[in-house]
Amino acid sequence: MLAIFQGCAPAEKVSCGDLFSEYAEKPAKLKYLECDKGTGQTVLVAKYRVSDEAASEVEQELVKRYGLMKYSEYYHAMPFNEKSLRPEKLLEKDPDYWLIIEIYEIDYETLELELHRGGDLSKKRVGFLVNVSIMLI
Repeated sequence: MLAIFQGCAPAEKVSCGDLFSEYAEKPAKLKYLECDKGTGQTVLVAKYRVSDEAASEVEQELVKRYGLMKYSEYYHAMPFNEKSLRPEKLLEKDPDYWLIIEIYEIDYETLELELHRGGDLSKKRVGFLVNVSIMLI
């Protein structure tokens, strides 16, 4: 008897969920929202939100722990701020995986106005979004 086999999708090496907690040290006040499968080189994307009240503290933690820039350092150049990591736990799943942390601003106008007025964003920082992606590079 001749059996015909259809191509099978490879087993998932990583699963959707709180990728920041799984593969790095997530700031406690960073709220996990959802995770989706990616497209192209993006395997998975987990989304997070930072409240206005916690924004300054979380930003400082991301700057200190992961080397991301403060908003006042990057807002003229780009609408987001990102850092690539190679955590050992992720490399064990696939040596071509990268963990990407991206900060996206919610309210550019308020932030830019405050900076142009000479304001101190460490006291008036507004909430922002964070995406943590697993990329196959």
